[in-house]
Amino acid sequence: MRIAFCVHPKLPAAGEQQTACSEWLATQGIESIAVDTNLLRVDSHSLPSLVGSGASLSLVCALGGDGTILRAARLAYAAEVPLLGVNFGHLGFLSGATSSALHAALKAFLAGTLHDDPRVMLRAEVSFSDGSERSYTALNEVVLGRSDIGKIILVDISVNGHPLPSPRGDGVIVATATGSTAYSLTAGGPVLTPGNQGLCIVPLSALGFNAPALVSAPSDVIRLSAGQHDDQHPLLCIDGQILDSSGRQIRSVVITKAERDMVLLRYDAPDFYTRIAYSLAGTSFTHTRAERAATDSLFGADTAAETLPGKDPHTRDEGGHAH
Repeated sequence: MRIAFCVHPKLPAAGEQQTACSEWLATQGIESIAVDTNLLRVDSHSLPSLVGSGASLSLVCALGGDGTILRAARLAYAAEVPLLGVNFGHLGFLSGATSSALHAALKAFLAGTLHDDPRVMLRAEVSFSDGSERSYTALNEVVLGRSDIGKIILVDISVNGHPLPSPRGDGVIVATATGSTAYSLTAGGPVLTPGNQGLCIVPLSALGFNAPALVSAPSDVIRLSAGQHDDQHPLLCIDGQILDSSGRQIRSVVITKAERDMVLLRYDAPDFYTRIAYSLAGTSFTHTRAERAATDSLFGADTAAETLPGKDPHTRDEGGHAH
């Protein structure tokens, strides 16, 4: 068995815990490796070699915030192993354990008692102006957007070959259910429950465009293009990272539900609806007891108590849950 740790390089506490856990795993006869998160960028060419060297991986463990978890997801998905996100950041919406519970979560993984939380992935087939193509996967979303501040972009959209109105604005987001609570939500898209198998198409700041966001069926094929407009040079952003197209223009992006799900693991993280409730209230499970009390007043103490079964809502640890 081998466990790969992906640690945010600017969070010393995360690095310290990773070192301690690696030492403990060694006493259990379990090998662990540390993966440089810079090698997990969307345009990195290191992923195949990382997956090859990690052929015996059993788990990828991400220590950081949601950005670190999204990078680690590329390795976990390629290696076909589950991902445990441990929140050392601010939101931690994708995390399955709090920072103080890392050791306990690893013990639970070894005991086989962590909860599986399968999530839809999307696949994006990108065509470039030089005729080349490349495939990418994303846990949250892809965004085809404008490259110049102060300019707008016209994006042509089709679903299963049927054209939709072309929004003129900042671009278009196509998000999974997991990504529906991220960039898509800030752009006015709907919140989808994690089990939803469709993808969400959301125009970004479209001028005179009144059509609502659209949720596709699981088998739908979504096509975005802006390359036929010669004065436009679109950017493609995948899970928060801009793709380096190496001087090539992006002609089109064909987006489908990926062939298999990503499996997130959960230990002490709250359920989806509790996360949404706290998120929309503008608070976090990592906030202070006083801040939590203010949030509890919005939903009632009983709602807060449900997040930690068996505990009074006003006696929760300061570490708490990240939302």
